[in-house]
Amino acid sequence: MRYSYFFVVCFTFLMPGCHSEKTEWSPYNTQLLFMSGRDGNAELYVTTGTDSQWVNLTNNSAGDNWGVWSPDGKKIVFQSNRGGNLDIWTMNADGSNPVQLTDNPAHDYLPEWTPDGKKISFTSWRVEEGDDEPSPHIYIMNSDGTNQRRLVPESLKTSSGASWHPDGKSFLFSRKVAEKGADIGIQECCGPNRPC
Repeated sequence: MRYSYFFVVCFTFLMPGCHSEKTEWSPYNTQLLFMSGRDGNAELYVTTGTDSQWVNLTNNSAGDNWGVWSPDGKKIVFQSNRGGNLDIWTMNADGSNPVQLTDNPAHDYLPEWTPDGKKISFTSWRVEEGDDEPSPHIYIMNSDGTNQRRLVPESLKTSSGASWHPDGKSFLFSRKVAEKGADIGIQECCGPNRPC
């Protein structure tokens, strides 16, 4: 069984306000992936459960965080402000071969792999036709960054990502519904009228 742990931290150098930071074990529970600012900025690290040595995977002057293992443990998707705003990147599990997947003037962040590892969902403030103003929406793309599209038509009105059901046919998300409240939604995304 995989466990994810969420720690509330403030990243004023990435985005205003507080966000949850994801820390999780690799698919085979051999390494822990986490973010730390110990080197002066947000970096992604791994360590084994019995080893006190931290290995810096990103080692970049920009802020890198919210790392998530691919289901097979071979890749990590993460968010980074290397280009001036938050975009989605992948890298090999050892930190090699970083690849930028999104390049949009709006912030793209909170990436999550679909359970089959073929797609990545993320949250973005992109403005599309029919939008009155920028607001966060959940998007999805192929794992190589192609075919980026909005997955939930309605705005979340808050910074929230998708949490996928193990079958990959639906996901959980939260949406702000009042000044100090939110509701939880389940979105089915696979079917004849809703391709994932």
